Amino acid sequence: MGFQSPSTSIFFANGNNGEASIRYLDPQRRERFKVPNIPSLDGSASLKNVNNWIDKNNQNKVTKKPIFIYFTGHGILNERNSDNNALMLWNNTPVTVAKLSNTLNKLPQDSHIVTMMAQCFSGSFANYIYENGDPNKPLTKQTRCGFFATIKTLPSVGCTPEVNEADYKDYSSSFFAGLSGVSRMGQKVDSADYNKDGRVSYSEAHGFAKVDEKT
Repeated sequence: MGFQSPSTSIFFANGNNGEASIRYLDPQRRERFKVPNIPSLDGSASLKNVNNWIDKNNQNKVTKKPIFIYFTGHGILNERNSDNNALMLWNNTPVTVAKLSNTLNKLPQDSHIVTMMAQCFSGSFANYIYENGDPNKPLTKQTRCGFFATIKTLPSVGCTPEVNEADYKDYSSSFFAGLSGVSRMGQKVDSADYNKDGRVSYSEAHGFAKVDEKT
C-alpha cells in the first residue's frame, strides 16, 4: 500500500518461514515460485496470528483508534448459503462470515471497524455487521462497515500471477489509488474528493474504484 506504520500489522501467505510460495510468470511465461519479500511482514496469514493480534490490541490501554482490515486473497462461495461465504487464509483455512464476525467480537464493544475486501464473493462479508454474521439477527455492539470488490455471488477481477504491476486491474488497486491520489505505479490520478471537503473518505475511494476503468 506504499507506506509503513508502527500501528500496521501485515500477515501474508506463509509469512517469514522462507518457503517459496509466491506464484508468478517469468519472461517466458513459465510458472515460478519465489519467497515473499514484503517490508515489515509480521507473519503468516493464519487465524492464530489474527487472534494473537487481537489479544495484543486488547492489552493496549491507550486511546483506541479505528481499525482498518484489508484482505486480498481467495474467496469461496457457499452454495448452500451465500450470506455466509468464506475467505481463505494460509494452508487453505476457511474463515466464514460468521467466524469473522465472532472473532472480532473479542475486541472491545466500542471498537470502530472498517473492512476492505478484494476477494471473490466478498459482498457476503457485509453481513459481518450482524451478530454471528447473520442478517436475520441484530447488529453487533461494535460499529462496523465495509467495502467490497463484488457482490456475494460473483467473482472479482485481479486473481492473476502477473508480475507487471502496470497490468494489474483490480478493485484494491483502484480503491487505494482513489484514497491516496496516486496509482500503484506512482502516477497521480483524478481526485476522488467528490464532495470537495478537502479529504477523501473510504466511501469516496469505493466510488472511485467503481468508475475507474481499471477495475
